[in-house]
Amino acid sequence: MEAVNSPIADRELSVSRTMKAPRALAWKACTEAEHLDRWWGPDGFINKTLSLDLRVGGQWKYTMTGPDGTVFPNLITYTEISPIDLLAYDHGDWDNPKWFRGSMSFADTEDGTTVTIRLIFPSKEERDGFVEQYGAIEGGKQTLAKLDNYLRTLQTPKAMTQPAIFNFIVAKDDRTVTVERSFNAPQDMVWDAWTRAEILCQWWAPKPYACVIDALDFRPGGRWRYSMQGPEGDRHHCFFDYAEVRPKSYFSGRDGFCDEHGVVNAAMPTMQWENSFSAHDTGTMVRIKIRFKTAEDLEAIIKMGFKEGFTLGLDQLDELLATRVA
Repeated sequence: MEAVNSPIADRELSVSRTMKAPRALAWKACTEAEHLDRWWGPDGFINKTLSLDLRVGGQWKYTMTGPDGTVFPNLITYTEISPIDLLAYDHGDWDNPKWFRGSMSFADTEDGTTVTIRLIFPSKEERDGFVEQYGAIEGGKQTLAKLDNYLRTLQTPKAMTQPAIFNFIVAKDDRTVTVERSFNAPQDMVWDAWTRAEILCQWWAPKPYACVIDALDFRPGGRWRYSMQGPEGDRHHCFFDYAEVRPKSYFSGRDGFCDEHGVVNAAMPTMQWENSFSAHDTGTMVRIKIRFKTAEDLEAIIKMGFKEGFTLGLDQLDELLATRVA
């Protein structure tokens, strides 16, 4: 219910961005789950759609997982839909489905499409609290910037994209796994994606899992401690102890499982990683050699789905880099 004697201007937030994409494509990216989950939300957040029913009275139910692992339930109930022009909705969570009103509008411009997100709160105090608690203005700008980058990737001609090299070689006699993967992105950018927490958390865990980083001290002798959080709330805690670092080109270290306090789980295999980064054609080649103590440890990790999970993670990195290169 709207507050008495509180003008809309005092209760409103609005952010806009003009994007070099046709209006129909921008609409598609904002109304289909397979697209929304790839860009919706501020930097460092991971979106997961649980259900989406695009009709007046229909709902979009989803969660957003923050960089610290906090899961935010969200519920949008559509109140007006004018295809490729306007989406209007009530926004809240599963306990309070109508916290505030929102809309997304799409307008043709000379440069493409201007997308505007507008939020209207019950009172000025609630609006100000939302801005202070959640950084809503900056978060809105980041969200639209991610949409802009994502739309650019959707319009990149496939024929112009250098096919990725991918090799996954298991050598049981040597107790090693060797992975080679090329990326159409500069070496500095790829290096940052492996070594900066705010980027690493966005791709490391294969969906629907989220990577929650507790600490990352990237230096020889430093430790990266993180967990893989599943959609049902299950967590698998891991660590990576850095041994050698050659900026932009190489790092090595020991990887394994631990408890929530970082105590190594001796019952699970540990692995020695060597990651090399080098220029390759139009981008960067990453070569990874993983050494195991025993052939049994190697087989155990493979049976846990390491190849499938790591492949998905690298594909997610490829998609993430594409949005940054665009």
